[in-house]
Amino acid sequence: MSLTGIVDCISFPSTISGWAYAHDNPSEEIQITALRHGQPLSGRCVWGRQREFLDLNGGKIGFSLEVDDTITPDAVAAGQITFEAKSETHPATAIQIWNEFLAFLKNILIFSEGGVPTDFSDAKFSETVKWLKRSNLRMNGEWYERFVSSVNYIGRSIHAPHPSPSEVSSITVLGGLRSIDGSALLIPGGHAVLIGGSNRVQEMYAASELDDDAVSRLKQWEKILRRRAEQLLPSYKYVHLTIPEKTSSLRNLVNFHIPERSFVYGQIENLFSQAQYYLSTFDLLDGQQDYFRKLDTHLSPKGSWEVVKCVLDRFGIELSLRPEFTQGFFTLGDLSNRFFDVAAYDHLMETNADLFHQPRLIMSKDADRPGGHIGIRRHWLNDSAPVNAKLFVAGNSFCGLGETQSTLNWWFSRIFREVFFDFNPSLNMDLCRSTSPDYVLTQTIERFLSAVPIE
Repeated sequence: MSLTGIVDCISFPSTISGWAYAHDNPSEEIQITALRHGQPLSGRCVWGRQREFLDLNGGKIGFSLEVDDTITPDAVAAGQITFEAKSETHPATAIQIWNEFLAFLKNILIFSEGGVPTDFSDAKFSETVKWLKRSNLRMNGEWYERFVSSVNYIGRSIHAPHPSPSEVSSITVLGGLRSIDGSALLIPGGHAVLIGGSNRVQEMYAASELDDDAVSRLKQWEKILRRRAEQLLPSYKYVHLTIPEKTSSLRNLVNFHIPERSFVYGQIENLFSQAQYYLSTFDLLDGQQDYFRKLDTHLSPKGSWEVVKCVLDRFGIELSLRPEFTQGFFTLGDLSNRFFDVAAYDHLMETNADLFHQPRLIMSKDADRPGGHIGIRRHWLNDSAPVNAKLFVAGNSFCGLGETQSTLNWWFSRIFREVFFDFNPSLNMDLCRSTSPDYVLTQTIERFLSAVPIE
């Protein structure tokens, strides 16, 4: 009788697992080989238990084959990678890849090419999540966005943006869980932090003075910040704010080394530490879990308020406001959809909005291109605000559209008589001057230092 077996999973890029045995002698030693285009790949095989076959050789018919090469999903799906088993008494016999795993590979390749598999059901979605974890694949952000929107059901098509406590359920998972696309990490305390993604967070932390590209970006950022100060300080009270990455602030909860500051960010902090117009909030946010949203890369309402207080202090503005954050609610974060096949909710504490005079939105402009953010503009007027002055803000989503207390502009639009916001990494000097501000704030985030704005 012949050998039989199957490859049930490949943990990319080089680990193959499955089972194999000889019908007539299950305890016989078997050799498993992976082949590329029919040519053997060198590797090492370890045998262990397979629960389904405990009556065969004590269950020890499962194998794990580590090859000295890189295997890719497209090569496997195309049949370029094959497997065979042989022993002293049995000739080489082809062993197949499990149909379910092959179907998974073909589906992710369709997603990778910009499509969605036909008849992709809820069950297929759940199976894909399972196989993504087992296969060790790390897919990019575009792939992930197509994947999470490929099926629609309660939990993913969010029916309650702010559910009541009676509508949610809690679970506890171990810290260290990576997101499906490998871009985010769950850490102790219920927080999710960014470790990859389109902003190249991993590269950001790996950069050093030996990285020519990073050194070049540092020099360009230095020129930009100094030029902004030269242009603004003669006429306006000016502050530049760089918010540290949440991953940097909560680095002690991450289960691998994260530097205190990434190279470019750290060097900028050193260069401008004595500049009155440069505001560092690193010490303010360092280790402060309640200053960040849990399933989001942005600040919590309390964290935003604390940063706003620092900005006001640097401007020389004193306020008697002392908000208390006692009102809880559930909402979604920008990392809520990355870990499970349903959305996870964030629990935030905010203050009583009635403590403030509500601003009027007198101008709203959409982004320069559909689906983008750069070019969004907002103009608020608040005749009852405590600070009778105009603020011009050039920044990103941390400043935001002023719709929630997690954004700096929610507070600014209630503190200043007038606020003009330009969602832009660049400072548009003509636009700034045209608004005749008393105060100017430019803002960025550590991960956005990977790109230099054009000014």
